[in-house]
Amino acid sequence: MVPGGNNSLSLGVHAVTSPWQEGGGTYHSGRTEKPAEPGEISWVNQPTFDFSPVASFNPGSGAGKYIEVDITPLVMAWLTGKSNYGLMIKPVGIMSGRAPESSYGFYSRERQDKSKRPILVLSGSGSVGQSGEPGDLGKSWDVTEVYGWTGRWTRQGDSNVFDALWTLGGKQEKAVLTISINGNTVNVKRKQCAGSSYPGQECTYIELLLPIT
Repeated sequence: MVPGGNNSLSLGVHAVTSPWQEGGGTYHSGRTEKPAEPGEISWVNQPTFDFSPVASFNPGSGAGKYIEVDITPLVMAWLTGKSNYGLMIKPVGIMSGRAPESSYGFYSRERQDKSKRPILVLSGSGSVGQSGEPGDLGKSWDVTEVYGWTGRWTRQGDSNVFDALWTLGGKQEKAVLTISINGNTVNVKRKQCAGSSYPGQECTYIELLLPIT
């Protein structure tokens, strides 16, 4: 996190309540960037959100530190059927011209230094009987992800490496995944393939397996 101004304003984490499409542009200081493509998120094309925050926090004044926020109620809502369109962070309450100036900066998933990228950590108790051995990974996984993307992860032989393909409308994203399971925790290391939006980019997911009831 990189702060500026003062730290008098707190931030809220809100559930996004409608679909949105991520753009492919990147901000460069001092340059004029290309306009957003039709349908992509922009200042004039934003999704709706739940005005009541699921959590709020004050980042404080220190720079270069991690901020941890508990969003368990939102994740549990997703797991029990609430549509998952992601989350957003905004100042708490309604802003006016009299509000004090606070500036907070957070690194994104595109940050070159992987140790500074944001992560979602899921934890729980119990087990669904997975041992983490390659034989427990199945042959393919069908997944539905945030923003409406659907994917199929197809296993390479008997390894723990999967070829992943996601689709949304006419768009496709490809990546190679390395999957391991420990108890009910799934660790997925993802590397984007050539021709994808961010070729060569790597990230790690930590997910939780839940028994079907």
